[in-house]
Amino acid sequence: METINIVSIGCAAQLLQAEPTKIRKAAQEIGVEPAYRISMVDHYSEDQLEQIRSQLRAGTTPQQRRGA
Repeated sequence: METINIVSIGCAAQLLQAEPTKIRKAAQEIGVEPAYRISMVDHYSEDQLEQIRSQLRAGTTPQQRRGA
């Protein structure tokens, strides 16, 4: 049996330094659905988090990153 590492949307927000709504939006933009939904909480696999991280980085301008 293969073990799958998953991370809740709350933990993902801390790891990616992004609000959960922004994580969900980035995931939708690239067609990533949560690997699991446990008690109404989205959970993403490590591979999915990397894809979302890339989308978050690509989807922001330098001004947005600086908070301008």
